[in-house]
Amino acid sequence: MKSFSLVLFFLINIQAYASIERDREVLLKQNPKEAVNQLDIEKYPGVYDFSDSLLKELDSGTGTYRERYYTRHDDGYISFNYHFSQDYQAPNKIQSFELKFLNRKDDSYHDFWYALNFKFTTAEYSAIADERTSSSGDSNSVANKTRLDNEQTISTIGAGLAYRFKALSDVFKHNRFFEIITVTLNYNLHQDSTDNESYQGFGYSAEYSLTYRINETYFYGGKINYNWALVEREAVDEEKLDDRTLVFGWTSLGIELGYTF
Repeated sequence: MKSFSLVLFFLINIQAYASIERDREVLLKQNPKEAVNQLDIEKYPGVYDFSDSLLKELDSGTGTYRERYYTRHDDGYISFNYHFSQDYQAPNKIQSFELKFLNRKDDSYHDFWYALNFKFTTAEYSAIADERTSSSGDSNSVANKTRLDNEQTISTIGAGLAYRFKALSDVFKHNRFFEIITVTLNYNLHQDSTDNESYQGFGYSAEYSLTYRINETYFYGGKINYNWALVEREAVDEEKLDDRTLVFGWTSLGIELGYTF
């Protein structure tokens, strides 16, 4: 009898939770971003405080909350990013300028976003790739030694997915911190200043960013980013694939300034 009561109690709680989730989604769908006002927030605090989505700041003078806004209706991000080498002695060995877009469907209350990024990178060859060995096994050729210090340029367009969450909010005791993990598949156009040849090929990027929401519209943050790319150029005569292929892999740090809508 006791076991039956526990099972019944468990089933009732599941049903109640499912009902709350259903009511929450119905309510949110009836309230587009423009319709969420102070009265809605005060009337349904359990809904708008779900997953710490309501950002609010306490006015110590009046004892009331000010700047209350609901982040579940964020539809997109646009941000400008500057990346640099993790080598603190020479951070300019790698420099990237990136424009990044994140977008979420209007009727989605999940934390997955579509991602699109455009990036331009300049770097020393030795900072983003290992010393190259030709198909003959010679890694000490004049071209290879010259390439190590030469500047490489990579133009990248990427598309993928991002996930937004708030694991560190409790650590910082502030709910304006958001974390985003982004993974994109990239297409790269590369210019090697050693032989002035153009390369192209695919790769990917994986990124973790920690952002701080300044207000309803703007945010800034820091990030760590890993990139990998395999590029090749057209063959000359009977040139082997190994001799016309470059592989890059590098980690960079970055800062970000963005706009939310």
